[in-house]
Amino acid sequence: MSNIIHCVQMDKQQAEFLCTKIPEFRKLKPGFVETDLFIDVLHEEYDEMWPLREFLWPGFDEEQDVPITYSMAVQLCWALEKRCVEIKCFFLWEMRRIVKRELRETGVEPADYWTYWGVGRASDWTYWGV
Repeated sequence: MSNIIHCVQMDKQQAEFLCTKIPEFRKLKPGFVETDLFIDVLHEEYDEMWPLREFLWPGFDEEQDVPITYSMAVQLCWALEKRCVEIKCFFLWEMRRIVKRELRETGVEPADYWTYWGVGRASDWTYWGV
C-alpha cells in the first residue's frame, strides 16, 4: 500500500487543471451537497486524465489480466478517498490564498472571506465529507 501514500503528489498539469475549476467551485460552499456533487463529477474528469489505476498498478490491464482482487479494490477505494481529500484541500488552500489576496488588494472582505479564511470549518468538510 505504499503507492497510496504517494498518490497525493500533484504535478503542475494537475494543479493547472484544478485552477481552471476554481470559478465554478467558488460559487459553491464547503459542506453542501452541491459542492460534494461538483467534486464527484470533477474527480471523474480528473481520473479520466490521470487514472489512479495506472498509478497503483502500472501495466495492469483488466481485460488481459484477471479482474482486480478484493485487496486491490480496497487499495483503490483508499486511494480514491485520498485523492478526493487532495482535490478538496487544493481548492480550500487556493481559495484561502485568493480571498486573502483580494482583501489585501481592495481592503474589503470578499463575501466568502469567512468561509475560507476566518472560521476554519471548511477543513471539517474536507476530511469528513469524503
